[in-house]
Amino acid sequence: MKTIFYLTFAACLLTGVLACSLKDIFKIKEELPTLSQDGRKAMGFLLNGDVWIPKGSHSSPRYNFDVDPGFSDGIFGASAYRYPKDGNTRDGLQSFKIGSDSIKSVGLYPIKKGTRQEFRFFDYDSNCEYFNTDSTCQYDGYLKVTMYDLDKGKFQGEFELKVSKPGCETLNITKGRFAWQF
Repeated sequence: MKTIFYLTFAACLLTGVLACSLKDIFKIKEELPTLSQDGRKAMGFLLNGDVWIPKGSHSSPRYNFDVDPGFSDGIFGASAYRYPKDGNTRDGLQSFKIGSDSIKSVGLYPIKKGTRQEFRFFDYDSNCEYFNTDSTCQYDGYLKVTMYDLDKGKFQGEFELKVSKPGCETLNITKGRFAWQF
């Protein structure tokens, strides 16, 4: 009787281990994009330690970039969205935007109250929206432009941001990066 119990227990344990292993094998691991000099378009960051990369539905773009040195003393804007649960069902929409005017060169641009840098993050499931013009949001961060080459049409950089708002989860955005060829 003990032998049957131990064999049944071992079979259940082995089945559970194999099921987890197969699940991990077929799971797509999201990673932050690497930035290179080849002009590849990319955007992503860590949101409270988890990878956040654009992830849209089949027929929609996942991100948009705007760089115009001649408008409003030089503008930059990047916006992206994702459906983290399943890109096909549009569940769990999240959107993110970061940008600034008065950018004409590489440099460090603080994201603080009273500066020209802006951001917006919206999470459909929690119904929380964070943006720089919301007086209830507390935030601190930076936008760092690391490449601005008009001749080659390349623009890339990094960003970090910490945002809190009453009634919503605190957002800790780290290792943010973007690259665009225009």
